[in-house]
Amino acid sequence: MIFMHKQIILIILICCISCRSPTITQYIKHELTIWNYYESNGYDNYNGEVGVNFRFEHSGWFWRYTFGNRPMIQTNDSRKWAIYLPENEDSVYINVRFFYQRAIEIKIVDADTTIRLNEDKVFKFWNCGNSTVIKYPFPACLTEITKTD
Repeated sequence: MIFMHKQIILIILICCISCRSPTITQYIKHELTIWNYYESNGYDNYNGEVGVNFRFEHSGWFWRYTFGNRPMIQTNDSRKWAIYLPENEDSVYINVRFFYQRAIEIKIVDADTTIRLNEDKVFKFWNCGNSTVIKYPFPACLTEITKTD
C-alpha cells in the first residue's frame, strides 16, 4: 500500500515538473459583410441566392460549415459575420457560389478570395463581366468594397 502511494506521488511530481502551462491565445473579433449583387442572365439557372463558406488559417484551412450548410444570401441582400481569430493567424479564404445545372451536368458559378481579416471588411458578389454572357462559365467576382461604395 505504501509503495502504491509513493508511485502516485512520483507520477504527480513528474507531471508537475514536465507539464508546461498552456499558452493563452488572444482572439480578436472581426466583422465580415458580404453583399449579393449577382443578376441572372436568364441562362444561368440562378435562383436568387448564393451560398457562402470559409476556411481559416488558424484551423488548418478546413472548411467551416454552419450546421452542415452554407449560409445563404438573397439577391440585393447581405449577411454579416462576427469572426473571432487569433491575432497572428487572421487569414481567411472566402468562397461564394451557386449551382448551375444543364441537363444532368451540375456546374458551379463561384468566386473566391483569400484575405487577411486584420480589420472589418465588406465584399460584394456580382457579375464582374458582361451579365449578358449566356455560355458557361458565367462571370462572377467577389470584390472588396469600402464603406463609401
